[in-house]
Amino acid sequence: YVLAIATGYDKKGKLNLSQASVYLQNYCKYMGYKLGDSTIVCGLCGTENPANATVCKKCGKQLVITCPRCGAKNDNATKKCTQCNFDLTKIDAVNAKIDQAKKAIGAKDYSKASKLIEEAKIDWPNHPDIAPIEKMIRDFRNGFDAISKSISAAISQKNYYKANDLIAKAQNDGYQISQSTINQVSQAISEAENKISQISSMNSDQAFTALMGLSESIKDSSALNDALKKYPPKVPSQINA
Repeated sequence: YVLAIATGYDKKGKLNLSQASVYLQNYCKYMGYKLGDSTIVCGLCGTENPANATVCKKCGKQLVITCPRCGAKNDNATKKCTQCNFDLTKIDAVNAKIDQAKKAIGAKDYSKASKLIEEAKIDWPNHPDIAPIEKMIRDFRNGFDAISKSISAAISQKNYYKANDLIAKAQNDGYQISQSTINQVSQAISEAENKISQISSMNSDQAFTALMGLSESIKDSSALNDALKKYPPKVPSQINA
């Protein structure tokens, strides 16, 4: 009866032989019927293949396309899923974008990965790989917010060496730190080290005064703190009240 329906559709031009082959297999599986030795026809080249074949022996294409949305089996020449109307022609393109997104994350290019995922979601919103990739992107963005706050706090506290270390770590982790922030930290460290190098040419009082002034500009210079220990203020010989 099922075969009569399938071949009838074929004669009317509503169902080709390949589609009928897939329809029969789906129907028998649903009804619990066991098929004997049969064949499955490739919808792309028309070649008959053993019923258990997964790829066409002539053209090498996958014989049955499983809809990623609803799981229905479709003839390999079918453009849209016969059950849920999912565009089956987008499967390869979406998978390619997912692979590119994974490579972008491996290269720490999260901006590119995010763009690729958004494009993939248009055609295949419930792709199983999308959610894990989106989580990695969210974690990356949350990490960027955290390290940005740490860098800003270190700068506001004039701990420029700490800020410099945080910038290096952020860049190593793939975060993009603004050039103005990098320049601000580098300039503060450079000026401090330049002033410290000039201390040796000053007398004791001048050196101590210069170091104390510098200590207001940068708080976490180990060279500055070591130098301060060498130049304590002179003990007053007499105190007048």
